[in-house]
Amino acid sequence: MNLARVDGKLFSKTYLKKYADEKGYNSDNSNYLSLIDDLNITNNLQMLTPDKNLSLAAAFHAEDTGKTGIMGHNSSDGTSFSKRLNRFSKTGAIAENCDYGLNSALSIVCDLLIDEGVASLGHRKNILGPYNQVGVALREHITWSYVCVLDFAVGQ
Repeated sequence: MNLARVDGKLFSKTYLKKYADEKGYNSDNSNYLSLIDDLNITNNLQMLTPDKNLSLAAAFHAEDTGKTGIMGHNSSDGTSFSKRLNRFSKTGAIAENCDYGLNSALSIVCDLLIDEGVASLGHRKNILGPYNQVGVALREHITWSYVCVLDFAVGQ
């Protein structure tokens, strides 16, 4: 994620290109093309630093959704992601990405950046957004094999 934030062109020409070639993305895919455009103008964003509390929040959600088989940002008991995240971290702006089925860090990041089927491109906006802290957790998921949760925040 940090390479995409610090040098989007380099990320696009190296890691994204390899991922796209493996997955068969080409000039017909509008999300892929718009990502290349976004990465070409992305540089020198503040790097994301790992945060223990955000990692705990991500792990809590990944374990909960993995065991119950649900998808989305709400906990299995209906708690919203913002309420859940605020139990773990008292920072400013927050966001969350969830990815299902993949267990490779690079594949997860590329998948979220391409954001296929997400009209708002919210996952991409989170990764390339104003955040400077991140917590990540990967767990087994009874329906999708894996779930990866990334919690973002603006910290001190």
